[in-house]
Amino acid sequence: DVQPWQVITSSVVAARMVARHVPAGARVLVVGADHLRDEVAKQGLVIVDNAKDDPAAVIQGWYPQMTWQQMAEAAYAVEAGARYFVTNRDLTIPREQGIAPGCGSMIQAVINATGVEPIASAGKPESAMYDEARMLAAHDGERMVSVAQSLAIGDRLDTDIEAGNRGGYDSLLVLTGVTDERLLMCAPAALRPTYIARDLRGLNVPHPGVERLADGDWRCGGMTATWRDGAVSVSDATSVDALRAACALIWDRMDNGIDTAGIALPQFHLDD
Repeated sequence: DVQPWQVITSSVVAARMVARHVPAGARVLVVGADHLRDEVAKQGLVIVDNAKDDPAAVIQGWYPQMTWQQMAEAAYAVEAGARYFVTNRDLTIPREQGIAPGCGSMIQAVINATGVEPIASAGKPESAMYDEARMLAAHDGERMVSVAQSLAIGDRLDTDIEAGNRGGYDSLLVLTGVTDERLLMCAPAALRPTYIARDLRGLNVPHPGVERLADGDWRCGGMTATWRDGAVSVSDATSVDALRAACALIWDRMDNGIDTAGIALPQFHLDD
């Protein structure tokens, strides 16, 4: 069973973040869904919709019904000196019909108009979401779970995994979202996960370690990845262990200054 206090969203984090930066009872211009407005109100802040109300801060979230006028009000308030916060900076968001503009794309409109970058983002790739989750989980006086005992899980390298790395968390990438095997194999150091799994069922099984063999190949759970003549091959393109070995091989080469741009990469078929 999950209690309401155990569920954390970027709106929860954003509202708590704003409350720490403005005086108690301050006016805040909220551009976002009802959930964001509710969380801001829970912090004892006064919600306004117009820059003429002289808000101390602006908080902007992802909101499909957002209008030009709402973005304009946010820009006017920021130009007048209001502190600018956002819930997340994801440029895109997957929807039923395809990839659509995310919160970060809408935020960019205000940045372009004002020349002002947000003070902070509640969402990833900042680690505030994970840090705040540990604070909220310390319910009724419980001791806060340590970073070392926490695991950041997500399907996106430049938000979920980067946030984990920024905060010092181990991370698990699941291949059920926007990250495919090629993106993962070519990931720079800041975006590399600690663990890789097809989906969340990977939480229920041990993950074998990855090791470098004497001949330069890499092995994971009996699967190998090999670099030969400008190409990377694996022993089984349907195996997650083979993908883990391939990532270790390619990341090692990248970290040693070898340009992998022209390297032929294996084509994985993990759904087979």
